Amino acid sequence: MNSPKPYHPFAEVVLVACACLAWLPPLAGQDTTESDSSAGTQSQSAPAIKDKSLPVIETVGPVVHLLESQNGDLVPVPDLQYEDFMELIKIREGLSPATLPASFSVQNIEAEGSVQRGKATLQVRIQVVTHQQDWVRIPLGLNEAHMLEPLEHENAFMVFEPEGEGFVCYLESQPHQRHELKLAVAVPVSRIGPESRLVLNLPRVPHSHLRLKVPESQINATVSADALLKEEIRTSEDGQSIIEANGIGGPFQLSWRRDRPRQEKRRMVFEAKGNILVNVRGLNRVTSEARLRLRSFGRPLSRVRVRIPAASRLMPGSRSIGYTLEEIPSDVEAGEANEGQLVEVRFEDKSMTPPEVRLLTETVKESIGLAQSFDVSRFEVLGAAQQSGYIALASGSDVYPEWDLTAAIRQVNELPETFQSENVLAGFRYFRQPSSLKLRVVPRQSRISIEPYYILRVEADRVHLEATFNTTIRGARASFLNIEMSDWEILDLGPANVINKNSHVSERTSPLIVPLERGSGSNFQLVVKAVHRITSTDDSRQVRVKLPQPLVSTLQTASVAIVPEDNIALAALPAEMVGLIPDPAPIVPEKLQKRRQRTVFYRGTNDSAPPLFVADFDVRKRSVTVRIESIADLREERVQVQQKLHYQIEHESIHQLNLKFAELPGENLPLKVQLDGQPTSAFLFAVSQNESNPEQQAELYVTLPKERKGDVMLTIEYERPWSECLTKAGDGLDVPLFVPGQEPVSEHELQIRSGSPGGVIVADDRWTIDDPAEMKTPDQSLLALSSPGTADSVQLDFGPVTQEKRGKTVVEAAWVQTWVSDELRQDRASFYLQSRNSNLQIRMPSGVNLTDTIVKLDGQSVTAIREKQDLLEIRLPSSRPQESNLVELWYSFNGHRNAFGEMRVQLPQIENAQWTRQIYWQLVLPRREFLVDFPTGWTPEFNRQWNTLFVGRNTNFTADLESEMKVSWRGLPRARWLTNQYLFTCYADMKPIKVRTISQRTALLVFGGCALVAGLLVIRVPQFRHPLVLLIGAMMFLTFVAVNPEVAALIAQGAVVGLVMAFLGSLIQWFILWRNRGEGIVNGSTASLIERFGTDFHRVVKDDEQLGSTRTSAGSVPDSQSV
Repeated sequence: MNSPKPYHPFAEVVLVACACLAWLPPLAGQDTTESDSSAGTQSQSAPAIKDKSLPVIETVGPVVHLLESQNGDLVPVPDLQYEDFMELIKIREGLSPATLPASFSVQNIEAEGSVQRGKATLQVRIQVVTHQQDWVRIPLGLNEAHMLEPLEHENAFMVFEPEGEGFVCYLESQPHQRHELKLAVAVPVSRIGPESRLVLNLPRVPHSHLRLKVPESQINATVSADALLKEEIRTSEDGQSIIEANGIGGPFQLSWRRDRPRQEKRRMVFEAKGNILVNVRGLNRVTSEARLRLRSFGRPLSRVRVRIPAASRLMPGSRSIGYTLEEIPSDVEAGEANEGQLVEVRFEDKSMTPPEVRLLTETVKESIGLAQSFDVSRFEVLGAAQQSGYIALASGSDVYPEWDLTAAIRQVNELPETFQSENVLAGFRYFRQPSSLKLRVVPRQSRISIEPYYILRVEADRVHLEATFNTTIRGARASFLNIEMSDWEILDLGPANVINKNSHVSERTSPLIVPLERGSGSNFQLVVKAVHRITSTDDSRQVRVKLPQPLVSTLQTASVAIVPEDNIALAALPAEMVGLIPDPAPIVPEKLQKRRQRTVFYRGTNDSAPPLFVADFDVRKRSVTVRIESIADLREERVQVQQKLHYQIEHESIHQLNLKFAELPGENLPLKVQLDGQPTSAFLFAVSQNESNPEQQAELYVTLPKERKGDVMLTIEYERPWSECLTKAGDGLDVPLFVPGQEPVSEHELQIRSGSPGGVIVADDRWTIDDPAEMKTPDQSLLALSSPGTADSVQLDFGPVTQEKRGKTVVEAAWVQTWVSDELRQDRASFYLQSRNSNLQIRMPSGVNLTDTIVKLDGQSVTAIREKQDLLEIRLPSSRPQESNLVELWYSFNGHRNAFGEMRVQLPQIENAQWTRQIYWQLVLPRREFLVDFPTGWTPEFNRQWNTLFVGRNTNFTADLESEMKVSWRGLPRARWLTNQYLFTCYADMKPIKVRTISQRTALLVFGGCALVAGLLVIRVPQFRHPLVLLIGAMMFLTFVAVNPEVAALIAQGAVVGLVMAFLGSLIQWFILWRNRGEGIVNGSTASLIERFGTDFHRVVKDDEQLGSTRTSAGSVPDSQSV
């Protein structure tokens, strides 16, 4: 079925153009073409020309046809020939080959089948790629074929055009879609005499292939000129011949016929291809390995003869599987002795392609000279029609071959893969035999290149050398290496795989002859370790060493690293050094990167003289400093001590650590010693201090596993019962500590941990308390001490336990909160104390309402006895002396609070309190009230934060104090979150406090007014705008800020309002002057507006307006304009 054709507007354009031509005026060209028309008319009508008297009838062109359009109108169409009309129709229908793109392409055709009973049954597979979306017409040819089966495709059908293009396939497809058409056809086979012929007509494609099985054997086949027949016609297992051909597109013809039996030729035709490896073993010996592959083109091969190079012999081991070798004696009379030995190869089985032949030969020259000549390429297979192959030339490291080429041999760059694993120097290819490749073998010279790297370690009496020679040997192998080392004593040579173990190394060092191992290779490292003795007096110590100098052909730039020991101070002398300059970018080995002293690097200058290093040096003595960190834990009725001694050892190493212990420990002292975190052994001995002091002490000896320098950490742990640490009076503890025996101690830090929250008292002048306030936790306290010297013990006292303090009260911490509102004041006081008394007396401030006072002891409410008007007495429970108690008081004051200003605060006091360690006083003011005068002798403990538009001071230590002192929580008024809080601390007695407060309104009024007055003075009075006055004012304000920053911040907040008002005033003044800039002088006043605001403002008047004098007559300005 035909699909609708695409519409082409080009045909419509052509028709319209022709219609326009038809309507052109016919007279436009009559005058100019009259003669031509007459001539044409006369030529066409001969009778008319003859008879001039008759009228001439002419046809006026062009001929116009009237065609009906789609609208039914008649349109004139110019006269066209039939061919032109059909061309326009094809353009409209899209059938013009000039404009129609290829709609399909046939990629591949595969045909396979067999010939039976005069016909060939073929299975044809055609691969098609379509290029447009529509039905595609694909002519397939096969005019002589008959379809055996329908076409196997869903969207395609076949038609046959007997007078056209044969079978045509119509295929519905998409653009760039692949299809495979499978056809089963039968093609007749014609026979003319003994020859059979098959004719096909298929489309021409890039690739086409035919495989046809013919029921005949031993045949010859031919194809048409455009096709290509496979050379070999194979025979199947059933005796049929298989013919294969490529390029069967277009008219294709295949003919075949039975081959005539030929008489076997007497001469055999075969070829030989060889791969020959020639290895030069020395000056007078060359070995060759030839691999020959034979292929016969006639009858099978059973034996061949091979002539090997002259003066060569067949080596044992040449036999292989599938053939045998036999040497044929040379015919001396025929002159074959100089041509080379003949070797006959007999194959076990006759074959067209016999096994590969492997021949090993050796050529030895008896004469010894500097150069020997060999001919190595001749491996001639006698009788071979063609001989070719490759020759690979390999050589050892001791000799080098040179070659001469003939016409039959040329040098190549690529060789077969069989030679890739060999040490090949050059490759050749030969094209016939016999051929000649002559080699001339000469000795190879050794070229040694060394890059030295010297590491010199300078000690007090010697210099150790570690020289690394990076050696590269080119050419012949070197057996020895000579190094000039006249100033050195050899200690070691290595590594072992480089030095020849069977050779003796001489003790002579000028030069040092180093025997090399044969398997050391061409690139290796030689390491030489040597020592140089320094002979110098104590007054003048100088090191002068000459570096080793390898005696080789190429000596690269040497690198030198000078590494002084930690106890050596080295000063190089560049003026006396030879062949060495500083190296700005040295190569630092990994073993030199972690050094305590700086390593100095030099590089050689490649002078002929050996490099010489010269430097002055000095030997430093050992320096050891110790820093000790100790922890003494006094809990659980035992003293547990842990000490970490950090040793800093400089210049010289040490092998043993010696420590002292202040007392002679018992026999069962559990002692644990660790060195850098690892357990180590230690020995504790009892020794007598001196004759004047017979008291015993102990010494601890710790032996290090090896000599150490740098940082060493020694950890010692032990514990003792309290009974062994009590003082002689029995009222304290004396805790002994380990200290170094002779080394100075730079710092000794000690932490005392006790189980009592009340802490401990240090009764030892050798120790200093780092932080006066103990770091307490709910179950223990921590006291940090430090000692600048070697304090070997610490004496501790538990306060109320001593006889002097027996019956007294010690207040560990006191915390008083003062809450002040607009009308009243109330306080909360907490005392953390130790007392051996049964009763506790507290003196309350004057004005306290004792009837409403709440008293708690250790969190429990108790009843207080009022002895006097302001004295309360609390009964304490019976407990052990070391136990601490917490006393809490809540009380308020009678009467109303005074106005803002000065305020005196009296704190409660513990009667007969021997010591109050620390006092906290917290003042809580309303949100709009601030403290401007801090109490004398008290330290502020608060931070600042923004409160609305002002900075407030709030403490964040309230919860910490409550947790530390274990006070019971009591709900606070809601106003707490809208207050200003101040926290102070002191270490003196609880004396009366005098402070001063100010309200927010007063601060704004006073400070803002002052700022406003100051701003107006600066604006109105020129003297206040003087830079000196402004500088003095700024310096005074900054000084006040440095002295009292809190009050300065409050003043700054209040002054903002005044400064803003002053700024607004200046803006109003400027605006008035600007508005009245053209009115001149104000009438009705003795002073004009300009006078009232100062003479400095005359600059606002326009340049063209002259004000004149500030005093004028009253009539200068009308009364209606007066101000």
